[in-house]
Amino acid sequence: PDLIINCSTEHFDSQEWFTSIPSGTKLLLQSNNMQHDDHCFCFDSCEKFSKFYDLDLDYRGTLDFVYPDWKFSRFMLIGNKR
Repeated sequence: PDLIINCSTEHFDSQEWFTSIPSGTKLLLQSNNMQHDDHCFCFDSCEKFSKFYDLDLDYRGTLDFVYPDWKFSRFMLIGNKR
């Protein structure tokens, strides 16, 4: 594949899926800062999320969601694996 998309990286309990991807592969990764029992890897900022995954970044961004009784941030990275 020339693009791998993982829109729920917080649900993986190991990094085996990431380490098996060849260097140079384009990735689109998403995570969030929601604390849930089924979230294995959570980050409190997009900066920390981007430091965890070794990518040559084309894009890094945050989208904040605010509801009357709940709020969280969603993070996205797009880049090539180093």
